[in-house]
Amino acid sequence: MKFKKNWFHVVSVSVLLGCFQAPAHTNKIKAATLIVQSQGQPPQILLTAEAEARLGIVLMPAQTRTPSSSKNRLNLPASALIYDSRGQTWLYWQVADHTYQRSGARLASGKINEISVDIDGSLIRKVVVTGAAELFSIEAGVGQ
Repeated sequence: MKFKKNWFHVVSVSVLLGCFQAPAHTNKIKAATLIVQSQGQPPQILLTAEAEARLGIVLMPAQTRTPSSSKNRLNLPASALIYDSRGQTWLYWQVADHTYQRSGARLASGKINEISVDIDGSLIRKVVVTGAAELFSIEAGVGQ
C-alpha cells in the first residue's frame, strides 16, 4: 500500500510540473546599453524609455554664463554632480533622446543648493539634475 501512495504522489507531481513549465525562451530586454566613444571619451549611455522613467531622470536646460575664462560656467543644483573615487567632479548631459554622456566639471563656487561649475563642452544643452548617480552606476557596471 505504501508503494501505491508514493507512486500516486510521484505521478501527480510530475503532471503538475508539466503544466507549469517555464517558456522555452524569454525575451530579455537590456535596459541600458553603453556606446563606446573615441579613446579617452566616456561612453554614452542609451536607456530604454521604460528605464529612463524608472530611474526618474530629470533634466535642466544648461544656462551658461561665460566668465572671463574660456570655459563655460553652469549654475546647477548640487544633485547634478557626482564624484568618482579619485575625487574628480562629473555631470551627465543629454546627447540625444534617452542618451547621456559624462563630462568633467570643475567647481567654481558653491552654496548649499546651487553650485557653479566650469565645463569644457559647449555642446551641453540639457544637464541631468536627478539620476546622475544612477547613470554613473550603470557606466561602472553595477547590477549587471
